[in-house]
Amino acid sequence: MYSNPVWSCDFVFGESRESCRLEGVTVVDDFTHQGLMIAVAGNLTASAITPILEDLFQEHRRLVFIRGNNSGGDRRTNPANGQTV
Repeated sequence: MYSNPVWSCDFVFGESRESCRLEGVTVVDDFTHQGLMIAVAGNLTASAITPILEDLFQEHRRLVFIRGNNSGGDRRTNPANGQTV
């Protein structure tokens, strides 16, 4: 195994001291445990996250799957074709 074959993606939600809603997404390399990205905003949409992920794909070319675990169980997605495994 080498770095970058599988990343984990997690969406988190919270509130600021001023009671403003915050949404975040983190991406971690499952092998090295290196944090690759943290993005936080009041409203994170797919159109906001997609360009960030595309930059990560260009920088770390060995990616095979993104694993997400948000209430739907463990899922792996191949970013090359979008298929869930």
